[in-house]
Amino acid sequence: MKVKSLVGIAVLATCPLFGQPSAAPAPSFDVASIRLADNSDGVPAAAASGRRRSGGRFTWTTTQISLLTYAYHLPEWRIQGKKQNELFYTVNAITSATATEDQICLMLQKLLADRFKLAAHRETTEFPGYALVRARRGPKIKSSESFTEPAPMPAYLKGKAAAAFEGRIFVSHEGRGTSAITGRGVSLSQLADTLSTSLGTFVLDRTGMTGRYYFGFTFKNDGPGESEAPTLFIALDEELGLKLEKKRGPVEVLVIDHMENLPTEN
Repeated sequence: MKVKSLVGIAVLATCPLFGQPSAAPAPSFDVASIRLADNSDGVPAAAASGRRRSGGRFTWTTTQISLLTYAYHLPEWRIQGKKQNELFYTVNAITSATATEDQICLMLQKLLADRFKLAAHRETTEFPGYALVRARRGPKIKSSESFTEPAPMPAYLKGKAAAAFEGRIFVSHEGRGTSAITGRGVSLSQLADTLSTSLGTFVLDRTGMTGRYYFGFTFKNDGPGESEAPTLFIALDEELGLKLEKKRGPVEVLVIDHMENLPTEN
């Protein structure tokens, strides 16, 4: 489902909300369990495997907030009202191998409602955010059409196979207090989405640049440790010739009215 919610223009994808009126009943897993993982040593080893789906089997060891962001296809900053805990849970479920991504997210919503007594609603609230625009001196990046072959990898990724990152944009940790954003033939709308996650609010692409671009830059993050990297705002200007302008606008958020920390018996 598409929802117009940011400054009346930006279209954000969300997953339908379980329990809303619908022409068809909400799908559910054929068999499903959700249990508290072994949290005795901090992050369980199984969490490193990430979310897995093989045929009709769905398995994941993760936190409540990650379950919520995936089930509702929302970034964490658009989920409000739930105090985070540090517990991990393991989901094991079976469904049809042909189930779509949207069907899986609705099944997970139902599982969260059944086992954690999740109750939630959507509402629109005023949010401070940003617009990604061209800096005064103009953009410093060139579209992929300007290259006869992909641009070289950034120095901080030297030795990495460029082909493995083609078409991707990602954030990486590059030392104490330092992160990097790398884009390999991606749109500036993808960059705006990545910045939104890093900044914890909406970022609208207002550059007017429609090509695909190669870029990579480091910036100082909020983590511990000294860093000689510039702030994210300065790095965008100096490296890409782009800047973030403050904006305010209505944003649809998911408000968690109730959610237990311990799941009921399977």
